[in-house]
Amino acid sequence: MPQIAEDVEIACRNFDRALDIKDYRISFLMDALDEAEEQYQRNVWSHIEIIDQLLETYRKRVQREERNYQRTLSETVNQANTEISKIDRQSNEDETLMESITRGVERKGEESLDNIKSITLSKIDAFVQDSKDLCRISAGQLENRLRSSWDNLRRILSDYHNKTKNRRKCYETIKEKDEKDQQVIAQQVMRTGNLCEEIRKLRGKITMYDATAKKNISEIRIEYDFFENAYWTMKNRLLSEQTKDQDQLKILTIEYNKTIKHLERLVPKGKRLLTLMQICRKYETEKEKVIPFDYCMEVKNSLIPSSQQVSVLSNLDMTHQIMEDYQDLTNFWRRVGAAQISTMQLRSEKDNLRSEANRLREYLHSYMTQKVRG
Repeated sequence: MPQIAEDVEIACRNFDRALDIKDYRISFLMDALDEAEEQYQRNVWSHIEIIDQLLETYRKRVQREERNYQRTLSETVNQANTEISKIDRQSNEDETLMESITRGVERKGEESLDNIKSITLSKIDAFVQDSKDLCRISAGQLENRLRSSWDNLRRILSDYHNKTKNRRKCYETIKEKDEKDQQVIAQQVMRTGNLCEEIRKLRGKITMYDATAKKNISEIRIEYDFFENAYWTMKNRLLSEQTKDQDQLKILTIEYNKTIKHLERLVPKGKRLLTLMQICRKYETEKEKVIPFDYCMEVKNSLIPSSQQVSVLSNLDMTHQIMEDYQDLTNFWRRVGAAQISTMQLRSEKDNLRSEANRLREYLHSYMTQKVRG
């Protein structure tokens, strides 16, 4: 019974330790999950901030390049318009000059026509020819200036094209990079959505696991209550049985003490009986003196050495021989034999009770020692 109680107590301690370990693991997993979710939220917010910073930087760069491009384009267009206006103004001035020259020539011709009509008539062809040559020269000069202005304009446009070529390449590169960034952002958004969906599923699994864990814990608690009730029931039964055993042991000890006292009271009676028999021997006749009473004194001690047992056996053989010789004292010997048998039985019972009492003392001592250790 003490071993069963110790095993039950060890099982209860192991069960409590297992419950504590499971609670610790569940709390550790929940803390790790919260920490992972918090780390994921921090990573998501940091990625969002980095993406916003990149978008803001890209927008600022695009706006700056757009402003530079518009400013350069406006400056180039203004410069081209200025050059064209200069060319137009120069052409108008040349044309006005030609018109003024032509009017002056015509006016001089008209003035000199009246005075030197005769001279002019001879020279008019040469003068007209010179005027035509001068017009052709002026027209050629104007055409050359216009061609040079057009070449300058084309050269300016080609220079602008060459100068802005790298910028256009950078713009195309930035545009491609922007498209790639937009694709990456879309992928990040999709990945974020997938991660949110996984988080939702994981939360569902956590909820399910929490419910399962609570169910298992409730079942374990029910089993724990059952085993605890069984343990206390067994303990109460053992205590009640222990109390009964102690009561029975007390009763047995009391009975044993009473028996010992009774046997101790019988010893003086036996001694007195032997004394009386010795006294009666004095009053017996010669025919009645069959055996001495020393045999009775020797038979009194049942636990004698082996050497003495041989003499006792020889005395018994002698007694049987004497009894065969004296058949007249049958009743006397019956009484003597019954008294001896009763005495030997009582002594044997006394020895048995004494040995049983010693065993009970040992059992009681070992039981109390185990209870104290337990």
